[in-house]
Amino acid sequence: MSGTTVLASSCAQSTVNAATEVAITAQDDVAGSAPEGTAVHFTVTVVNLGSATVSNVQIQHRPLVDANTSFIQFAQVTSPNPGSFLDSNWGDADGYTWAFNSIPPNQPSHIFVTAKPAKGGRYKTQATATVPGSLDGPWTAVSMTNVGNVVIGDLDVTVHAPTAGPPGLKTISVDVKNLTPSVALPSFQLQVETEVDQTAFPAANVITPDGSSAGNVSWRQQPVSSPNHEKWTAIFNVSQHFQAGTAEVRIPSTVVVHSVRALAGDPMIIDANGAASTWP
Repeated sequence: MSGTTVLASSCAQSTVNAATEVAITAQDDVAGSAPEGTAVHFTVTVVNLGSATVSNVQIQHRPLVDANTSFIQFAQVTSPNPGSFLDSNWGDADGYTWAFNSIPPNQPSHIFVTAKPAKGGRYKTQATATVPGSLDGPWTAVSMTNVGNVVIGDLDVTVHAPTAGPPGLKTISVDVKNLTPSVALPSFQLQVETEVDQTAFPAANVITPDGSSAGNVSWRQQPVSSPNHEKWTAIFNVSQHFQAGTAEVRIPSTVVVHSVRALAGDPMIIDANGAASTWP
């Protein structure tokens, strides 16, 4: 199964409460990678490893989103064991919270979750068990699920200091390279964000890293928190099987550039090292 399970337990002694020892796992039903458009089923299992019945075991299960994972929406949550929802709005970003009435010693209790990912990519969830009134815990498990043709690659991104460009222009160059050339990368986005002094927003003037048409590049003007600054963002749609190239963003030479940030990626590319660079 592709779902990575992290099992955690706590058995710290307390002079006030009897020690509580719980183990929790979160596991999907996917072998390798799930086909796009299909449902994914998760099982959250909580086991009371102690010698006494534990009451009011609360489970909070939610999606986790980071640079390499996307949001997954829970569509249905049920349990065969007695308990009730403390948060039944399971389709939002904080998932759901379920409280088991009690769990006898050395017995498991389960929660069954159905989700249907919106697209291919990697998805992560986290399930945490707590026992109110206990000095032990919390106990946490993480699941990881691949959907579609997910690849493991390593993109390298390097931002260079602005340099003089064609007459009247300065050039911001960003080198992009596939450090795993044996991996056939899917298409991905390269985003170049330039923070500048507020001034007239120029027309797009870009060179793509893969030789594709500049018409495929999105050019946006965005506000920032710094006074009298704004952000100009170029989003390049880089074609599949990309190996190496340089993106260029050309702006008027009179524009004051404060910083540049570039990042590349796609939910179908698992890049453990990240793909981002900044200047200065």
